[in-house]
Amino acid sequence: MQPESPSTVLMQTCGLTGAETRLAQALMHGKNLVQAADEIGVARNTVKSSLRRVFDKRNTNRQAELVRLLVASLGAYAAQPR
Repeated sequence: MQPESPSTVLMQTCGLTGAETRLAQALMHGKNLVQAADEIGVARNTVKSSLRRVFDKRNTNRQAELVRLLVASLGAYAAQPR
Protein backbone atom coordinates (compact mmCIF):
# COMPACT_ATOMS: atom_id res chain seq x y z
CA MET A 1 0.00 0.00 0.00
CA GLN A 2 1.33 3.42 -0.98
CA PRO A 3 1.54 6.06 1.79
CA GLU A 4 -0.84 9.00 1.66
CA SER A 5 0.55 12.31 0.44
CA PRO A 6 0.83 15.15 2.99
CA SER A 7 -1.89 16.99 1.06
CA THR A 8 -4.29 14.08 1.37
CA VAL A 9 -3.51 13.65 5.06
CA LEU A 10 -4.16 17.33 5.80
CA MET A 11 -7.41 17.23 3.87
CA GLN A 12 -8.58 14.08 5.67
CA THR A 13 -7.36 14.77 9.20
CA CYS A 14 -7.91 18.53 9.34
CA GLY A 15 -10.92 18.89 7.05
CA LEU A 16 -9.13 21.32 4.74
CA THR A 17 -10.11 22.06 1.16
CA GLY A 18 -7.57 21.84 -1.64
CA ALA A 19 -6.94 25.60 -1.56
CA GLU A 20 -6.60 25.60 2.23
CA THR A 21 -4.20 22.67 2.00
CA ARG A 22 -1.98 24.49 -0.50
CA LEU A 23 -1.85 27.49 1.85
CA ALA A 24 -1.15 25.28 4.85
CA GLN A 25 1.72 23.58 3.06
CA ALA A 26 3.20 26.91 1.99
CA LEU A 27 3.09 28.11 5.61
CA MET A 28 4.63 24.85 6.81
CA HIS A 29 7.48 25.46 4.36
CA GLY A 30 8.15 28.84 5.97
CA LYS A 31 6.42 31.08 3.42
CA ASN A 32 4.72 34.28 4.55
CA LEU A 33 1.27 35.22 3.22
CA VAL A 34 2.61 37.30 0.33
CA GLN A 35 4.93 34.49 -0.76
CA ALA A 36 2.14 31.94 -0.36
CA ALA A 37 -0.22 34.03 -2.49
CA ASP A 38 2.42 34.33 -5.21
CA GLU A 39 3.25 30.62 -5.06
CA ILE A 40 -0.39 29.54 -5.18
CA GLY A 41 -1.29 32.16 -7.77
CA VAL A 42 -4.06 33.96 -5.91
CA ALA A 43 -4.61 37.42 -4.47
CA ARG A 44 -3.44 38.30 -0.96
CA ASN A 45 -7.03 38.80 0.16
CA THR A 46 -7.87 35.29 -1.01
CA VAL A 47 -5.00 33.90 1.08
CA LYS A 48 -6.13 35.93 4.09
CA SER A 49 -9.67 34.56 3.75
CA SER A 50 -8.36 31.02 3.42
CA LEU A 51 -6.15 31.52 6.48
CA ARG A 52 -9.14 32.65 8.55
CA ARG A 53 -11.06 29.52 7.54
CA VAL A 54 -8.10 27.29 8.45
CA PHE A 55 -7.75 29.10 11.78
CA ASP A 56 -11.43 28.36 12.48
CA LYS A 57 -11.06 24.70 11.51
CA ARG A 58 -7.99 24.25 13.74
CA ASN A 59 -9.35 26.43 16.57
CA THR A 60 -6.44 28.89 16.66
CA ASN A 61 -5.67 32.40 15.51
CA ARG A 62 -1.86 32.41 15.34
CA GLN A 63 0.16 31.21 12.37
CA ALA A 64 2.91 29.65 14.48
CA GLU A 65 0.34 27.67 16.45
CA LEU A 66 -1.40 26.65 13.23
CA VAL A 67 1.83 25.32 11.74
CA ARG A 68 2.55 23.40 14.95
CA LEU A 69 -0.93 21.83 14.86
CA LEU A 70 -0.62 20.90 11.19
CA VAL A 71 2.79 19.32 11.66
CA ALA A 72 1.44 17.43 14.68
CA SER A 73 -1.47 16.14 12.57
CA LEU A 74 0.94 14.84 9.95
CA GLY A 75 3.11 13.24 12.63
CA ALA A 76 0.17 11.61 14.37
CA TYR A 77 -1.04 10.20 11.07
CA ALA A 78 2.41 8.86 10.22
CA ALA A 79 2.66 7.18 13.63
CA GLN A 80 -0.55 5.20 13.16
CA PRO A 81 0.00 1.52 12.47
CA ARG A 82 -1.09 0.38 9.04
